Amino acid sequence: MDFFDTLNLYLMNHPIMLSQLALAFRIKFWLLLGLAIYFMLLPVRQRQKDLKHQEELAKAKDKFLA
Repeated sequence: MDFFDTLNLYLMNHPIMLSQLALAFRIKFWLLLGLAIYFMLLPVRQRQKDLKHQEELAKAKDKFLA
């Protein structure tokens, strides 16, 4: 545990490493946020595609969808 305390103290007091870590965490945050939004909106897009496909089937003369 002492090793991690020493490492944290070093990183907190080192200005270049601190700015690089802040940049890395910012990039990681935006990537994870983008992935979360993508997977949240994926079912919505799939449902829209299914509805559009059903509308196309309904327009065909030999198909009847109730």
